[in-house]
Amino acid sequence: MLKRVLVLAMVMALFLSMGAAAQEMEFTLDGFGGIGMTTIGPGMEDADDLKTRDWSFLINAEAEVYPNIVVEGRYISSWARQVEDDDEFKAVGDVDWLDSASLNLVMAGAKYRLLEDNDLSAFLGAGYSMGSAKADLGNDSWSVDSKGFYGRAGIQMAVTPEITIRGDLSYAPFNTGDFSWVFDPEVNGADVSGSEAKGTIDSVLMTGRGSVTYQINEMLGVQVGVSYQSFSYKGDVTETYNGNGDNGNGDNGNGDNGNGDNGNGDNGNGDNGGENGLMSLNDGNGSVSVDDSVTSTIFGAGVVVRF
Repeated sequence: MLKRVLVLAMVMALFLSMGAAAQEMEFTLDGFGGIGMTTIGPGMEDADDLKTRDWSFLINAEAEVYPNIVVEGRYISSWARQVEDDDEFKAVGDVDWLDSASLNLVMAGAKYRLLEDNDLSAFLGAGYSMGSAKADLGNDSWSVDSKGFYGRAGIQMAVTPEITIRGDLSYAPFNTGDFSWVFDPEVNGADVSGSEAKGTIDSVLMTGRGSVTYQINEMLGVQVGVSYQSFSYKGDVTETYNGNGDNGNGDNGNGDNGNGDNGNGDNGNGDNGGENGLMSLNDGNGSVSVDDSVTSTIFGAGVVVRF
């Protein structure tokens, strides 16, 4: 999270430096905070979705550095306050299997004003995004991230001199990222803590944001807003666990009573033994497919400040 905040701060610093070189610059900082809902699809067929109710916020900064050219940055964050457990939502602190869950998204880019007709403006733009979802599930740790270039289209319309409606949609069809699930299962009664499923995934990011602003004066306004973000992901990841099969070295370790007919038990090193103590959980082939999505919706209220 700190890394993404620093990235946003650098983007805002870039806005100001670019604006200093321009004759005029209009700088707008707006945001809203409130409640949210997130559904995390863990990617595995036998794993249930993680559904949370969140505290959430969105911060957006933009500067018109030259006529009709606007640079912008956006930061979105949600963290779980309640989680669905046995078909009801409970506080995260009241369940023993979830420590935390969060979603973060940073977007930075530029847009061009295609249309400015009386009270209506339309924009097209592009930029780069970095998003991630994480969950600490007791002894397990799960995460997926998505990064790549996006395109954006947006409109802004003044309904009255004081009330403005704005919205935009962003789409990134060619993102890539990393999937990670470190888990502590028991296999055939043996503790295989530190086992993991990791790999590179392809993802598609979609976001949408809408708000209604009431302008109090030339510099300050208040707003209500909604934001939706989703990234689907899929790929083949390597799935391994620490261990050497049944009881470490074949059935009963060394054959029946230590010196059985075959000396070292069936198959010598346990079913599908694996080298160096690492074995796939997917019938020994070392690879499993993940295919799922993460979605989040934010509802909130906030302010708009213009300089």
